[in-house]
Amino acid sequence: MEHQVLASSANGVGRLTFNRPEQRNAMSPQMLELFHERLKELDGDREIRCIVIDGCGRKFRGGR
Repeated sequence: MEHQVLASSANGVGRLTFNRPEQRNAMSPQMLELFHERLKELDGDREIRCIVIDGCGRKFRGGR
């Protein structure tokens, strides 16, 4: 489950990536919790000036 939301940073840019391409990155309760955790981690980094949110695979996010 830890790999469902990936976080990285480089050159002042943070990146959060939804990583459930087989489910079109549909959000689950666990994934939402991980997203918030990863977002807090990046928010605490004073070097990051912006955060990009993207998804693995062909879809950013699926669902209703």
